[in-house]
Amino acid sequence: MSGYVTTGKNDPSQSLQMISRPLMSSDELKALPKGNFIVTKTGTHPIYAADLPHRAVTVFMYLKNRANKDRTCFPAIGTIASDLKLSKRTVERALADLEKAGLLERIHRFRSKGGKSSNLYRLLDDP
Repeated sequence: MSGYVTTGKNDPSQSLQMISRPLMSSDELKALPKGNFIVTKTGTHPIYAADLPHRAVTVFMYLKNRANKDRTCFPAIGTIASDLKLSKRTVERALADLEKAGLLERIHRFRSKGGKSSNLYRLLDDP
């Protein structure tokens, strides 16, 4: 679908015109006048195709939101639980679900004196 927004000369309201048509060529895309737009359908994220419980999808999206450009983050389980209003045990089950599905790698981290630190999580959905 593609479309454009128009504004009347004496009327401040805007109207939206939508048309359905086959794919556009790159030259057609470049030639679109300012103010025109295109609505595209994209693929489905692997998390939705993995048949996971909602707890796992929720935790995955939380981690994805927190991840850096290397697709890693390291929030504590308690922080995840608190932010998502879930129990710590539910978060632990969700992380296990994600690891089993191959969407997450959990790396245990330790402090310099040997104590446990928060885990490092690496998202594996887009190789």
